[in-house]
Amino acid sequence: MEVFISWSGEKSRKAAEAMNAWLPKVIQAITPYISSQNIEKGDRPLPNIAKSLEECNFGILFITSENINAPWITFEAGALSKQLSTSRVCPILLDIKPTDLSGPLAQFQACAFEKSEILKLLFAINNTLETSKLDKNTLEDVFEKWWD
Repeated sequence: MEVFISWSGEKSRKAAEAMNAWLPKVIQAITPYISSQNIEKGDRPLPNIAKSLEECNFGILFITSENINAPWITFEAGALSKQLSTSRVCPILLDIKPTDLSGPLAQFQACAFEKSEILKLLFAINNTLETSKLDKNTLEDVFEKWWD
């Protein structure tokens, strides 16, 4: 399953790239998509991003005080939530609180960038897998191994 990782700005990009490298170590059935890594030189970014947004049913948005109102974050959140009954979007808040979110981003269940919240996010991602789901204990063990 492909998971779309959205970012805007330097702080958000660094966190998103770390998640991109870390996520498939914890849940091997996950293939993250991040524009800074998945768009090859010479490729057109917009069609590439649009294709991934269309195919993904789970998105992670890295939200900071710098990008909370960034148009691309809002656009990607909307595109990810296209299928209201089947798609999921989770903002990860790096230096803000859930009460700082407004507008379209406020509709999603956000999580703080802390260990217990990221584990809950992984359970949510794991639960959306059609095949290759990890059982609870295995996911917790793998999470503990890779959390740093």
